[in-house]
Parts: sequence; C-alpha cells; structure tokens
Amino acid sequence: MDNAPSSCISFEPLDVKIQRNLKEDKTLLEKECHYRYRPLNEAKRQVRILRLAPGDFHQHIRGSLIVISLDRLRRRRWQELKEWVALSYVWGTAPRNEPIRINQRKIFITQTLHHALRYLRASNIEKYFWIDQICINQDDNVERASQVQLMQKIYNEATFVVAWLGPDAVEISALLTRIKHAGDTIEIYRSECATGERTQFAIWQAYREACGGDVVEEDLMSKLVHIPDVDPNLTLKELFGIFDDVHHILFDNAWFNRVWTVQEAAVAVNLILQAGWEHVTWDNIFQVFHGFPSLACESESTCNVEDIIFSITSLRLSIKKAPKDSSLPWSGVVPRLHRLAGDERDYVYGQLGLLNRRVLDFLKPDYSVDVKTVFMNGTVALIQADENLDTLGACCSSYKSERHALPSWCRDWSDSSFGCGIRHDGQTSNQIGLYNAGLTYDLQVLYQPRHSVLEVRGMVVDVTDTRTYSYANKPKLRALEIWSTILERFSPTGASCQDEERYQDLFRALINDTFDGRSRTNASSVSQAIAWLRDYENREILTESHPHVTINGSFSIDRMITQIEAVGNGYRSIFETKCCRFGKSCSHVLPGDMICILYGGRLPFIIREAGVVDIPHSNGDPYERQIYRLIGGDCYVHGLVDGEIANMAETEGFCVQDFCLI
Repeated sequence: MDNAPSSCISFEPLDVKIQRNLKEDKTLLEKECHYRYRPLNEAKRQVRILRLAPGDFHQHIRGSLIVISLDRLRRRRWQELKEWVALSYVWGTAPRNEPIRINQRKIFITQTLHHALRYLRASNIEKYFWIDQICINQDDNVERASQVQLMQKIYNEATFVVAWLGPDAVEISALLTRIKHAGDTIEIYRSECATGERTQFAIWQAYREACGGDVVEEDLMSKLVHIPDVDPNLTLKELFGIFDDVHHILFDNAWFNRVWTVQEAAVAVNLILQAGWEHVTWDNIFQVFHGFPSLACESESTCNVEDIIFSITSLRLSIKKAPKDSSLPWSGVVPRLHRLAGDERDYVYGQLGLLNRRVLDFLKPDYSVDVKTVFMNGTVALIQADENLDTLGACCSSYKSERHALPSWCRDWSDSSFGCGIRHDGQTSNQIGLYNAGLTYDLQVLYQPRHSVLEVRGMVVDVTDTRTYSYANKPKLRALEIWSTILERFSPTGASCQDEERYQDLFRALINDTFDGRSRTNASSVSQAIAWLRDYENREILTESHPHVTINGSFSIDRMITQIEAVGNGYRSIFETKCCRFGKSCSHVLPGDMICILYGGRLPFIIREAGVVDIPHSNGDPYERQIYRLIGGDCYVHGLVDGEIANMAETEGFCVQDFCLI
C-alpha cells in the first residue's frame, strides 16, 4: 500500500506549529493572568495600598494590593501599616507597557513609574505605597472620578510624599547632595543666630551684599567645609554661584510643571524630592533657594525659582494653618505658575484639594463630559462653595481660550494668572478681602449649562466715560511720564491741579486704595504719599533706579511705581465715570461700558451689552432676554467698594435686575 501523501495535502513543519501553539498559549496566559480590579466601596471610602515586595534593583517588580478604608488608614488602625508613602510623579505621554506582577497577575505601567519602583523598593523589607496608576483602576472612569475626590486626604495622611524627579543622573544627584548638606548647615547657622544682631534672614542679606562685593561670612564658611567639592575659602557670592549656575537642572524638571503635583506637594506633611538614590526634603530646598534673585532657567520653558518656592511653600503653610474641617484660606488658584495637564479636565480636578472644601458638595469629578463643561461647572461650584463671586475676578472676555469657546463669566482654569482683576497686579491674594461692594446682598445666581449662561442679580450704578490711552505700542515709558499723561488726561492743569480731593481720588484708584496689599490706606498716609509724589514729580526721581522708600513704615514707593507702570505697559487702564468717579480695570474697558454692583461681589464688575437672544424660561417657554459679557472682574472704582451702594440705592433709584452673562 502506498502511504505517500497525496499531492493536494500539505503539512506544516513541526517547529513552526509548536511556535504558533506556544504563542497562542502565551497570549491566552497573558489574558488569563492580567490583574482584574475588584470594585471599591465608595460609601466606605475604600482605597488600595500597594505592598511592594523587597528585591534587588534588576529583579522583577512584585507586590500585592490591599483594600482598606481611608478612615481606618487615617487612624493607623492597621498594625502592619505604621508608615506608607504616597508617590507624586509625572506620567508623561508614554504608554503603559512595562509589566509588573500584582497578586501574581500582570499589570502594565509606564516606564517612568517602572524606574521609580526599582529605586524606591527596599532590598530586604516590604514597603507600602499609594500610587494612582496602580491603586486606581485607570480603565474605570467612575472609579477614577470617585478616587479623585479622596486624593487630597490620601496625600495629606501619607507618612511621606515622595516627589519622583527621575532616574539617577550625575548632575542632579550632585546638586541634591549639595542642597542637602547646605540646607543642614544653614539650619544650624540660623538656630545659632536666633537672637542677637543676626536674624534668620541674615545669610540672605549677606548673600545680597556679597553679590555687590567680596564679603566673606567666616562663621558660615567654617561650617561648610564638609560639603563635597566646595572650597571653604569661597566667598558667599562664589558659593551660591554654584547653585546659581546649576539650579535649572532641578527646577526645569517636569515635576515642577504639572497641575497634579501642586496639590500633592501642598498637602504633604513630609515632602521629599528624590532623583535616583539621592533625596532632599522640601525644607532643604526652601532653606537654600528662598531669597534667591529671580533667575530664569536655561531652557525653552523658563521658570522662576522665587515663584516656584513661593507658590509651593505658601500653599503648604496655608493648608497647615487651616483647621482640619474648615475651608482653606487660599481661594483655589495655583499661584504665579503656568502648570500643564495631560487631560485638560485635570486643570479643575487637579486643584480640588486646594479649593474650599465645600466645592466637592457641588462638583463631582466626571471624565465623561467635555472640557468646556468641566470649566463651567468648576466655576459655578466655586461660587456656590465660597458663597461669593470672588472667582469671577479671574474672568475676562479678552482672556478666554479660543479652543474651548468659554463664556465670559467662566474661569479659564488652564490659565494660572488671576485674569484681569486687581490681583493680576502682583499683589497678595488676600487683598480681595479688603473690599465690600456687594456683600451686603445675598448671592443670587442661576446656572443654565445648556446655554452656557450664568444669571446674576445686581444693579447698574455708573457708566465708564474717559479712560487712559494705551501705551502698549509705544516705546517703554518711565513711571513719571506715565503719571504725567494720566494727570493731563483727567486734570488739564497737570501736576499743579488745585482740586486736592479729585487728585486724591485719582491716586487712590491707581493704588486700589491699599499701600501694602494687606490693609487699606488712611488719610494721613495718602496725604504724605501725595506730598512726596508732588515734591518729586519735577525732579524726575522716578526715572532712575531708586531705593526702597517707606512712609510711616507701611508704604513702599516701589509698589506705587509698579502700579503706575502697570498702566503704562497696557495691562491696566485708569478711567473716569459719568458720575466723576475714578477706577482701574483691564485695558480693554471702553467708554459706555456699564459698572455694576453684583450681589455677592466684593468689587464692582464691568459688563457690556451683547445683544438679545431667546433663553428658555423655567417652564420651558422661550423668551427674549438681554445678554451681557463680563469685561472686567475685580474692578476697583473709588467710592463704590465699601458697601456705599446700600445707602445710595434708595436715594438714587437704582434698578435691581438679573443679568444674563454669556
């Protein structure tokens, strides 16, 4: 019998068949072994904690996930969990394609996190971590939204928050080592100088002196000999010049530019920055770099050391001083710095831990809605939680991001500035609390998300008339020249204006009637400041560099000059109203714009008519409504910022109405 195969039948080589079967088995095995998250109980505020198994650097990463109530975690009721770490890091744009084993099953994480875990795990003991990429099911939007609400508590309750800056590198490791030793030395120096002629800031005063001369702090130098690679004979200028030259290696790191890391750093009790094996505390960073001159990092995305230090440290102090169950004193603005977010909705959700704690009563994270809706919902939630219109100070129709087509009343959360309001002048955020234009009236707002409309109640009390010219397209003018043009605009007689009251009103509008950003002016201080200004107007003292001049220990001439220059650089405009009041607002205010007192607003607002549209009534029937655009928030108008409108409303017959802002 012929056993030869028929010519129409073909056989696959055995080795190819085995390879194919093995590949299919491997694929099936990977599918079967992929870790499956079990749902968390939101009512019990459950979270997952990673128990990271010990291992050498090159060994495979293994661990297990433990589900525990956040309340139990806060009370340290679980005996094993005496200390645990919350990791703060930058996801980046890399895919999750690095496998690790959790509960004997696979989870895929980003390369950045994979590197971090190799450096952070111990070689002989288990360590405990909360890491969002592992402890939250990233494929479940409902769980993500639920866990986002707990993140402020998680990072605040962690024993340590470790800010991961990246794998080991010679430059940053050397820098962190020097910062750690210098910080420890400075702490000793300050503790020894707590009394006597030296103060805790003496070292920074000496540093500034050293920048202008060859000053040597011998006491300090004797304590710096243990810092590696630092010559004990260096002057302070040369010593801190080392940090000056290389500080950008640290502050250009992506960790300093992300939205989420601000909250994580701000609420941390113990904040540690780690790169590779080296680490320093935030206190060390503050000690070494606080007081440095404003230095731009040597990169395409410039940063400012002073702004970074101020932003994070001021937030940490504010949160530390705030009672556990009270509203935070900071009004939810990530100050000074432009932060980035991979998902633009995180510009809102990533700040929840910095906002009034009542915001979560009105805003639940939801990753199923678009960015515009999240920005609008976040603005309205902050208004409801604060029970005032403070957040509208960050709104201005000319500052809106075109890519989201935001309404004029909606805060652009991706913009880190304070919008066009008085806080944009670089003054303290607490300054807004000095005014009481419309707080005597209860806040009344109606939000119609379908039509992007915010309806607020208030009164039109005045109309803008004359305003200063824009100097933005002209050569940079000196402060004295700007002040002279302001006087010529509103007082034809110029600096020799005889109307003292009018002159004072104009001056108060220029400085928002506050000298230091923390307290209002008084008549005596204003008189002295005006006398100084008039005495020196003709001597051109404002045209040259000038020392810090203080009147009655509270008013810096530098600050007044800054306010004058803000008008000159096109960011601000001084205007006069139909009723002969003076005010200051953004430069795009035009004659004819309406000045309104809105219920719940601390300062007047400027709005502009935008036409008539059909807006549905509560019963669903459409009807025509006049609509308006918000032109300027946090607008100072002298004579309207201290609740005067309550007495004027009856005598002058102001009409109360509801304004539909679009």
